[in-house]
Amino acid sequence: MIADTASSRSENSSPDDIRRDPGELNNVVDDERKRAGQLQDHLETLLADHTREIEETTSRVPDRESVRRLQSLGYVGGELMDVTGDVLAEKEDPKDFIDVFEKYLVAQLFWNSKQLNKAHAECLDILATRPRMTLVLFLLGHIASEQGRAAEAVTYYSEALAVAASQKDTRGLTFEVYQAQNNVAWILATTSDPSLRNAQQAIALARRAVQLSGGREASLFDTLAVAYAAAGDFENAVTTAKEAIDLAESQRETQLADNIRQRLQLFKQSTPFVDQLPKNE
Repeated sequence: MIADTASSRSENSSPDDIRRDPGELNNVVDDERKRAGQLQDHLETLLADHTREIEETTSRVPDRESVRRLQSLGYVGGELMDVTGDVLAEKEDPKDFIDVFEKYLVAQLFWNSKQLNKAHAECLDILATRPRMTLVLFLLGHIASEQGRAAEAVTYYSEALAVAASQKDTRGLTFEVYQAQNNVAWILATTSDPSLRNAQQAIALARRAVQLSGGREASLFDTLAVAYAAAGDFENAVTTAKEAIDLAESQRETQLADNIRQRLQLFKQSTPFVDQLPKNE
């Protein structure tokens, strides 16, 4: 068996036993220097261990994957080197977000299955309590675009982009941001509605989308080419369309490449491309 060291210890073994000196008049360090030294060493060791434990707990920087997961849950924000593991008081408890996110997933399922009216209703239900939820605003933009409501799509996309721009950390929204920029640019460049058409703004948005995406998506170059053509800059439209075709072919997107070739023929004839959005569901 393991001995109980606490009960076997002598009652008089401690140099600072208060029962032997209730008035604490004796200098126990002078009387029992060896024992006092041992206790001092022991206390210093305990203090050092405790201090190290605190430092490791509060200053350890998580790896990038851990930070990404914590950020996606809403517990931490900022750049990696700023993270100390502290829970941010202003961040919402992710557990309170579960019901809302489930409704968002339902909306996504309706959208993916082309049940656009149902997806639209789910999104509006979420916005009733969370009017600045960026993912829902982006999704409403997609739905409106597919239903042929160009002006409404631009409104939702623009609101989503404004909310995203106001957030400190948008790394998790990069794809949604450049897709929204691209989609607004496409509408502004190709719509037949003169109140919406804005070629210069389309060029600016399309350029940002290409830059933010890293220049790896042919469809974004396609939009930029269309925007140049809308502004009457057919030289850049032709050059950019050819670049888009090369990129699409390198990624085996043959249908996209063929569609861009058709638009390229228009640009060579100094003719802009006008899109026909689908009719309302």
